[in-house]
Amino acid sequence: MTSSCSSHPIAAASIAVVRDDGAVLLVLRGRGAAQGTWAFPGGGVDPGETTAAAALRELAEETGIVAQIEREMGRFAFAATTTTPAISLTVFQAVYVSGTARAGDDARDVVWTTPQDALTLPLAEHMADALQRL
Repeated sequence: MTSSCSSHPIAAASIAVVRDDGAVLLVLRGRGAAQGTWAFPGGGVDPGETTAAAALRELAEETGIVAQIEREMGRFAFAATTTTPAISLTVFQAVYVSGTARAGDDARDVVWTTPQDALTLPLAEHMADALQRL
C-alpha cells in the first residue's frame, strides 16, 4: 500500500448541526468507504487547516449550511483496511445559523431528522455512538 496507510491516520472532521427544533442534519454519502450510509457532513482536513475549520468548510461544501460550533463531541479512530487508510475523526456539535440544505460535493442527499429517527437509517460506522452524544 501507499504511504496513506502508514501509522499516521488521516485527519478528518465532521459536524452535527442542530436546529432550534432539535432536528439534526445528515448527508447520504455518495462515494468512499461509507457510500450509501447517512452521516454528519464532513471530510478530510486540508494541510494547515484546523479540524474545526475543516468541519465548517465541509458543511458548506456538502450542504450549503452555515453553523456555529458549540463544542467538540468526540473523536473516533478507524483502522486501516485493504481499501482505506486509518482515519482519526473529530466530531463537533454546532447550531444552525443560515442556509437551505441541499446536496453538494460528495453528498447524494440531505435530511433534517430527529436523532431518534436517524437511528433507523443505514448509518456510517460511528454514527449511532455520535448521535447518543447530542
